[in-house]
Amino acid sequence: MIGLILYAISKKISPKGKDVREKYAPYACGEDFPPIIPREDIRLFFVYVALFLAFDIAVFLIMASVRAFGLYPILYLLITLASLALILHIK
Repeated sequence: MIGLILYAISKKISPKGKDVREKYAPYACGEDFPPIIPREDIRLFFVYVALFLAFDIAVFLIMASVRAFGLYPILYLLITLASLALILHIK
């Protein structure tokens, strides 16, 4: 409720911009440019997803195994680094 009250007050007291004709005019003297469709490499997206999942799961496994006997965190870290090397090699 406090947020809504502050929002309403700031809307009332904030400076208003001037409506100028150039603000609503099309760019470049009214020429219509064809829309540019950016080309995206979908494989790069999947590499980022795979890296995120690998590190997300690895952080959880390493955090969960910290109290375990000394080799489990190191083993999980080595598996994570091996998967990272495999993912970067595929790219």
